[in-house]
Amino acid sequence: MTKLYTLKKLLYCFCLLSVLFCKGQSDLSLSVHQDFRMLFVGDERGNGMYTPDILTKLEIDAFHFSNSKIVMYVGIEYADLLGSNFKRFLLGFGYIHEFIFLPKFNFGVLIDHGLILRNLGKFMGLSANFEVNYPVSKKLRASIIYQAIDRNDLTITYNTNRNIKGSVFLGLKIGL
Repeated sequence: MTKLYTLKKLLYCFCLLSVLFCKGQSDLSLSVHQDFRMLFVGDERGNGMYTPDILTKLEIDAFHFSNSKIVMYVGIEYADLLGSNFKRFLLGFGYIHEFIFLPKFNFGVLIDHGLILRNLGKFMGLSANFEVNYPVSKKLRASIIYQAIDRNDLTITYNTNRNIKGSVFLGLKIGL
């Protein structure tokens, strides 16, 4: 069973890499974001301000249209939480659009699915993201993301029924 699982992971990685590298002229970007609340306020579970909750994504433009594009990405989210670390590995896609009446601003709707690793075990998590970014320079964009994520790990950890969590992330997107 372990060999089959390893083979599935290799197949997924091969498919992802073939999409990324067979495209020819592709636009890659790396983004790094920090959870706003964890940086400046903390949370109700004992995590104080300045708690690292970092979301990093490698994004590729899959399809270009006149004022929009479809992107695919892989990412990692890491939070140094009280009691146990939070790690999430994710794979997603989204649609990013630039409206004519708001030039330079990009608005995106993105969906990703990921594996959450906590001390209690492995959990699956689906998230919907809404992103707005604005160019600071030619290769650098300031970005804000609102993320609504299904957190099954919270249901088990804190014995609660509500497992949808919203977060706001501030960060930078760097063109590679």
